[in-house]
Amino acid sequence: YPAATRDLRRIQKKAAEKFDTLFVDHYAVFQTLKNQRAYLSPEDYWHPNDAGYAIVAENVYNCILQNGLIGTKEKKDPR
Repeated sequence: YPAATRDLRRIQKKAAEKFDTLFVDHYAVFQTLKNQRAYLSPEDYWHPNDAGYAIVAENVYNCILQNGLIGTKEKKDPR
């Protein structure tokens, strides 16, 4: 989870390994943001806001691509 602690991240990663599934590391991505709070809901600063969910979606998409779960379509030259 984006606002998770390192301990929660470690538990999530172990669970992914145990169940042989991909681990999408939102925590690591959110740690690179200069103003992390700008991407979290002011209600609790734990859940993402709309901008934060856009980052989560992009992170999931990149994980899918990087692990070859879907391919990218090459644009054909219209000439």
